[in-house]
Amino acid sequence: MSLLALSNGARKTHENDVSAFSRSLYAGERKSLGWHRNSTKAQVIGVLLGLVNRFIPMQSNIKSILNGIVVIGVVLWIVNLFGLFAPISKIHIGR
Repeated sequence: MSLLALSNGARKTHENDVSAFSRSLYAGERKSLGWHRNSTKAQVIGVLLGLVNRFIPMQSNIKSILNGIVVIGVVLWIVNLFGLFAPISKIHIGR
């Protein structure tokens, strides 16, 4: 095997390592962007709920029910983000 063939093989190995490294960086970047997007969604939901509470006239009982439904929905959404529904879905009651 010639020296040129060895250097070409080393170059291909290096290129594969670099591309694998860049893919892993990109995957990590996507994960961090995912958390940013989810926190932004939660903030938007909070702002919208605050605007509804402030500017749309409703009875206090209806506002309380609406706030409770939104809070429960957001909590369930966050629990689902952390993957805690998967263990719960494996629990079977009855047969």
